[in-house]
Amino acid sequence: MARFIEVAQQDRRGLVLVFMVSLGLRRGEACGLRWANVDLEQRQCRIVENLVTLEGKPHVSTPKSVNGRRTVPLSQDAVALLRAWQAAQAEERVMMGEDWQDTGYVFTTHKGTYLYPDNLNRTLNCLCEQAGLRRIRVHDLRHTYASLMLRHQVPLEIVNRQSGHSNPSFTLNAYRRISESEPK
Repeated sequence: MARFIEVAQQDRRGLVLVFMVSLGLRRGEACGLRWANVDLEQRQCRIVENLVTLEGKPHVSTPKSVNGRRTVPLSQDAVALLRAWQAAQAEERVMMGEDWQDTGYVFTTHKGTYLYPDNLNRTLNCLCEQAGLRRIRVHDLRHTYASLMLRHQVPLEIVNRQSGHSNPSFTLNAYRRISESEPK
């Protein structure tokens, strides 16, 4: 993961993936995150929307469960990433001038439009190749987050809440075998 993050941080399109793996977000949650739902001072973001693909077209929806609608604490690294992203986005806004589209999304194209969720797969494949890693699915970043948190003995309830799972037993059932197979 360290090698992937090192490569992804050097790529404009890879920053959303670094953000996702650092918080355990689903791709639709990251693509649907708006600046209005981010509080850098309080170090948190509210997950209230998803940008999902239905029949090949993007649609805004709400998270699939009550627990999916949540407030997620931001680490210092996540805040630093968002501050740097915000500055880069401001520069892009100036460069694009009238062509900039102010959608309010955090992660956007260089023109300010939303990131098409399916494009994250291509970005991830390219970054994995650059890092010399096997290809993985975007959702595997979420699994990686949960597995690493449990491996570092973050309490199950916190990993569950951060992931937006319906209950801790789901999180435990999904990731127990991964953490149990780790050498002690």
